[in-house]
Amino acid sequence: ISLAAIFTFTAQWIFVYNFVHSLIKGRKATQNPWQSNTLEWTTPIQPGHGNWPGEIPAVYRWPYDYSKPGAKEDFIPQNVPYSQTLESNLPHENELIGLEKEIEAQNLNDQFKQPH
Repeated sequence: ISLAAIFTFTAQWIFVYNFVHSLIKGRKATQNPWQSNTLEWTTPIQPGHGNWPGEIPAVYRWPYDYSKPGAKEDFIPQNVPYSQTLESNLPHENELIGLEKEIEAQNLNDQFKQPH
């Protein structure tokens, strides 16, 4: 039992070394290293209060839009409008473009109505 305890304790130094080495000399992560579609990967690498600077991004699609036929890339983030991905839209998604434009126009009108 003593030999197993000594071996286990000694093996932990591998993890301690890896942790300290990664903190000091490790590579910085990119904003979306796994090319995930979900909204949390659109935050800046060093987010401030509320995660996003300014307005929270609008969500246009579900989070699992991977491998869409005709898409330029393998993933389409949630905050990319359907009007920007015409080549990969399904028929029902093309119908949503009109609704998307109505909402954008309403948001623009609301911005002008707010006192500055």
